[in-house]
Amino acid sequence: MLKIVTEAKEIKKYQQLMESFFHKRLSSTGEYKIGFPSGSWVAHVYYNNEIWYSTYLIDKKRNWNGFGVSSELSKNGSISIVVEINTPLKGINRSVSGFFAIEESTQKVFLMHRGRVGGGRKGVGKNSFLQWYSQNSIPVKDSDDGDHRAIKIGEISSEGFIVDLAVFVKAVWQFKQYVTSGDINESTFLSDQELKDRANADTGKPEKKKTVTNGYVRNPYVSEYAKRRANGKCQLCKSEAPFKNNIGRPYLETHHVIWLSSGGLDAIENTVALCPNCHRKMHIVNCKNDIEKLQKYCE
Repeated sequence: MLKIVTEAKEIKKYQQLMESFFHKRLSSTGEYKIGFPSGSWVAHVYYNNEIWYSTYLIDKKRNWNGFGVSSELSKNGSISIVVEINTPLKGINRSVSGFFAIEESTQKVFLMHRGRVGGGRKGVGKNSFLQWYSQNSIPVKDSDDGDHRAIKIGEISSEGFIVDLAVFVKAVWQFKQYVTSGDINESTFLSDQELKDRANADTGKPEKKKTVTNGYVRNPYVSEYAKRRANGKCQLCKSEAPFKNNIGRPYLETHHVIWLSSGGLDAIENTVALCPNCHRKMHIVNCKNDIEKLQKYCE
């Protein structure tokens, strides 16, 4: 069984060992602006083609270990933290999600996480993530033989540590993507009975809310060109447009292969025409193979 490391000198040793390991294995570096809800700051970031890492000491109370996906690294804007695996400087701090644990039989040391990642929406957090994540939490004990559960990310400094860490970071990133898109919400992991009880407890009368959204002004000439180039067929599934609009033209929707929100251009070399079903698919799944197929029509 794993035991939580609580001695200050041991935590410091493993934190430094982990940092040294990342400095060697995440061989690319750069200065990037890291965004927080309350602001941002420029930090030194280590990364490979999958994940990035940065660290600093917070208020002499805990080590901040921030991780993200390398595909979102940008020199032009701030990058978002996918997950923090912070570690306390000593003892056990349950308000900090990360810690080190040692396997007493082998003396191997592992980086752990309590599963509190937050989805960015009310009701979607630790319990939802632990139910969704395929690597279930395992029991660990503290110095008082208390019983806790946490996710074992990987053995620090082992050959497979970077791979194990990347799996965890990308899983958190994917979870948050699902939450943001609405594919996962607070109802997703309720039992059938809990779901029925909560549904019946509602009055059935929806509340009204006022929303303000920002959008992009699209070039109508680009959109028209993309649709004409498609000649009435979806450029992804190859099917005929599902119906005709009020003036008798095949109904297709213009899609930006590289999304405008990701810096894509509103230009004919970045647009295709899709049926509504495939258009929705691209905005929910955005499969790499589908992107490559569509890019051929933009050449």
